[in-house]
Amino acid sequence: MRRTATPLVLSTLLAGLALAAGPAAAQNGRPTAFPVNEAHKIPALEETIEAVLQAVDDRDTEALLEYVLPELQFSFGVENGAEAWAEILNAPADSDTSDWREEIWFALGDTMRLGGAFNERMEYCVPYFNCSFDSEDAGPEADAFTTIFVIRHDAAIRAQPRADAQVIGRSAYEVWTGVEFTDPPPDGDWRDTWARVVLPTGTPGYIWREDFRQWVGYRGYFVETPEGWRLQVFIAGD
Repeated sequence: MRRTATPLVLSTLLAGLALAAGPAAAQNGRPTAFPVNEAHKIPALEETIEAVLQAVDDRDTEALLEYVLPELQFSFGVENGAEAWAEILNAPADSDTSDWREEIWFALGDTMRLGGAFNERMEYCVPYFNCSFDSEDAGPEADAFTTIFVIRHDAAIRAQPRADAQVIGRSAYEVWTGVEFTDPPPDGDWRDTWARVVLPTGTPGYIWREDFRQWVGYRGYFVETPEGWRLQVFIAGD
């Protein structure tokens, strides 16, 4: 069952929500999604975010679960819930789920630090673009799996998918659609991927994974409960 904000909370958020849901500014013919962080509007929510981040930094599953709903959704499969999630977060290094464990711990801290926004149900969403960006602005042919959001004001676009390749352009908070992704190098970091984009000139270029996030990447939703703000969903994919 979804929990919604109280009338008092609702009234304090309407202005911010209207701003966040506004049309995206175009840049080079592409929409943009500038970062926002609306947690500061509600001190209790801001405290929850800080506590969750501390638990992530400490790798403290027990402390983290204090801010997670028992019915947490973290998978599109049959297995969900805070207890099942905790088993993954505490998985031994030699277990089959150790890679998933590392992915979740990293993604949780990463998405929270990018900032968040409120949706029409007054859920707090991280990262921000999952609620602040209007999907219609991406265009009718946009696909969630091949759409990325640049999260920096000066992300380099390189001629080749290498850190030492020539910079042929810059991207500032742009939303790119129809991108292709390179595979991580063998035995390399799973985060070491590049997005292939096409410049207005038709020239292909590459943006490093640290400078963008996928639309279907990890995202979380916090809801207000009688006990405070709690994480209800933390999931990737579609």
